[in-house]
Amino acid sequence: MEHKNPPTIIPSSQFPTSEQPVVMVVDVMLRCKLDNQVMPASMALEHQQMHIKKGEDPCFVIETAPGKQKGEESTRGII
Repeated sequence: MEHKNPPTIIPSSQFPTSEQPVVMVVDVMLRCKLDNQVMPASMALEHQQMHIKKGEDPCFVIETAPGKQKGEESTRGII
């Protein structure tokens, strides 16, 4: 599956130096494979239940970024 919007990579040299630890919070976004809607993971269960009530299949596919894989585990799963 080809990603339409690849992640933006910001070099660490562009961040200001700080003696304090920096905490970054990132929302995990999921794309519904039935209606192509993107939403935060926190809303995914409610959205998927709506599809299931309509008699449709589970609608989210989770994919990891290409690169490192843990052993023989699959990097894709349907929730």
